[in-house]
Amino acid sequence: MEIIKYNNKPLTLKTAINQPSLTGRTVIVSDRWEYVRFFLRNIKRGKKSNAEKALFYWNQAEEFYKSSKNLSLTSAPLPLYYCFLNATKALLEFWGVNNSYYTPYHGVSGINKNTNNNKPRLDEQEVEIKARGVCPGLLHFFDGNMGIIGSKYSLDELLANLVYIHRTYVISQGISQNKEMFIPLDDVYFVRKPDKRVTINAKIDEKYTKHNNVKGNNLNRVSVYKDFDGTKLSWRRCRVRLQDIRNVSSNQRLLNFHKNIRKSFQEISSGINSGWYFKDFNNPKSLDIPPIVIMYMCMHRLSELSRYEPDVLNAYLMKEHSWILSEFIKLTPFQFINMIAAEITREQLGVSRNIIEI
Repeated sequence: MEIIKYNNKPLTLKTAINQPSLTGRTVIVSDRWEYVRFFLRNIKRGKKSNAEKALFYWNQAEEFYKSSKNLSLTSAPLPLYYCFLNATKALLEFWGVNNSYYTPYHGVSGINKNTNNNKPRLDEQEVEIKARGVCPGLLHFFDGNMGIIGSKYSLDELLANLVYIHRTYVISQGISQNKEMFIPLDDVYFVRKPDKRVTINAKIDEKYTKHNNVKGNNLNRVSVYKDFDGTKLSWRRCRVRLQDIRNVSSNQRLLNFHKNIRKSFQEISSGINSGWYFKDFNNPKSLDIPPIVIMYMCMHRLSELSRYEPDVLNAYLMKEHSWILSEFIKLTPFQFINMIAAEITREQLGVSRNIIEI
């Protein structure tokens, strides 16, 4: 198989799911707020009106983010949720998609089933997506399963499906490495087979070659095979043919293929590089919900507790769930805003070395 390259660089996955610039350069930015502001202000025609609306919400999102910086873990979820709400509005208003689910309201609600603050459990906090609002609008934007509207999910289920805190989750829950939901990958590249069909290929981290579903070649939608330099996986269904590699940037079928597989390949963005992971949908705890929607749902529930039942949130933060909730509150803002910024600009955004701010 031939690795597909553009300007002598291997073609790989992108943060943005909808129409990313597959062949674009990574834009190294120290401040995502300022870069998106620059992008929106420089829209000259066509979407200028959309850009003005989006810019208003984007600025509000930044203000809420900044107001969270010096708050305790009990208080921070409230402004962080409003940061997420306004950043999502910026995305949906800018692209102005035909989205009948989107209205300017939350679109999500929570239920507290906890009866004993001395023994709080994450499965006692539930979240439900409503029929209309920002949350179902975000779900629809990412081609999510709209059939989940009205279903209830516990914080325990939702947090288990976030790749950037998954290691925290499995360690705190005592789950063995062989049963983890996310499998770390290296060398994630688009490749072309001899018959010109395009697929995605990746090397599985050596420590995960004994994972139950890797060892049994039972991962959803991919085949596992041995190669001279390790264990690899490859997407099974290859329907896109690429006759001329030089036409990568304008190939709509390739963009559609990227969008389709991104559900299974998830990213941790940090530092200069992105870490890619394969999500094992055969895992009994896996949910078919876009990760950015899960982040929104979880932060909304924590914000409700912060606002209306801070004693309950404090009980969670003082007990056995303190580590995972602390990691979620601290790590999610960057992951969420990075994904929104990538979707607005359709660029791959890098981070200057040693800079961890948004």
